[in-house]
Amino acid sequence: MYAYIKGTITEKRDNTAVIETGGIGYETVVSAYTANSLAEGKETTLYTYLAVKEDGAALFGFSTREEKELFVMLISVGGIGPKGATVILGGMTPKELRACIASGNTQALYSIKGVGKKTAERIIMELRDKMTDGGAEAPVQAAKELTGVAAEATEVLVALGYKRDAAIKAVDAAYKEGMNVNQTVHKAIGGK
Repeated sequence: MYAYIKGTITEKRDNTAVIETGGIGYETVVSAYTANSLAEGKETTLYTYLAVKEDGAALFGFSTREEKELFVMLISVGGIGPKGATVILGGMTPKELRACIASGNTQALYSIKGVGKKTAERIIMELRDKMTDGGAEAPVQAAKELTGVAAEATEVLVALGYKRDAAIKAVDAAYKEGMNVNQTVHKAIGGK
């Protein structure tokens, strides 16, 4: 896999840029944030991620390591693919996105074109604990075993596409004695 490509930007469009190095032009998919930082004819470094699928491959390019790290985190969230992650990264700066996720600001996330409320909630639920200083992931804690209504609510979130650890944490924080499964799930995904 490529870590980065250093070369000259020979072409730039809305969501792609061609970076030439060693006589080869690499077409990369870029976010609006990265596109704004690029200029044709200028020597630059793009931090890259190669996404390979059954129907082909795409090379994604980022102007900073932080943006690439956020991209990798976003594509780990259920339901978000590389193109969706690129759209999200184009909606705000990496620093703003990191702060938005850390503070649980779903409103700001779903104000990004193409991001719905459920997707915004899922991003926050699955990535909030990873938004520590410098982008390092929070230490993994042993998963808590939940029983009864809390266990059922956890299974509902997993069926909705949440990662099990994220679902357990959300339900553990939301569940209060006497709540039913629906109330617990609603509160766990950001409801009141």
